[in-house]
Amino acid sequence: MFKNISGFTLIELTMAMSAAALIVTAAFPSYSKMIEKRKLSYQAEHVSMFLTAARSEAVIRNQVISVSMMSQSGGADWCVGIKDGGDNCDCTVSDPSHADFCEVAGNEKRLLSIASNKSVTAEMIAMQMGPVAIEPTRGMLSNPASCAVLDLASFNNNYSLEVQLNQTGRNKVCAEGGKAIAGYASCDSFCR
Repeated sequence: MFKNISGFTLIELTMAMSAAALIVTAAFPSYSKMIEKRKLSYQAEHVSMFLTAARSEAVIRNQVISVSMMSQSGGADWCVGIKDGGDNCDCTVSDPSHADFCEVAGNEKRLLSIASNKSVTAEMIAMQMGPVAIEPTRGMLSNPASCAVLDLASFNNNYSLEVQLNQTGRNKVCAEGGKAIAGYASCDSFCR
């Protein structure tokens, strides 16, 4: 008369949900750290590619390209810009008619921090011997004594990466000290 109905009892379902909640709770901190590292890594690699493109622009156009790096508001607002003709630009200027607007061949050339997502802060550590300009012949910095270092840090300062632009016009992303991210070489002090 009674049919045997298969399924889960309420107790079994509650135990399974409790176990799932425990696993998710234990995994969340490491997932948050992974996201924090990825955001920082993405921004550092993006700046590095932007500087590589600036070097290529100098050689392709046979013109001096100036590099501008700035940080404001404690590093929360930061930008990198380039301008042709050897003139300096202000990467915080957004008006194309302004003399300090960052552009190459009439096209806007600036890389900005994302205002709505302050996941990475930046600080200029070193920009020595005046403006940094890339000369067109070999893609090296026009002043052999100049160089630049942009220090990028995750929003809560757990992790840090540097983007270094050296005298030969090459740039690299490297990790510094105890805030390093695996996979990046340690930084040297060529520009300090």
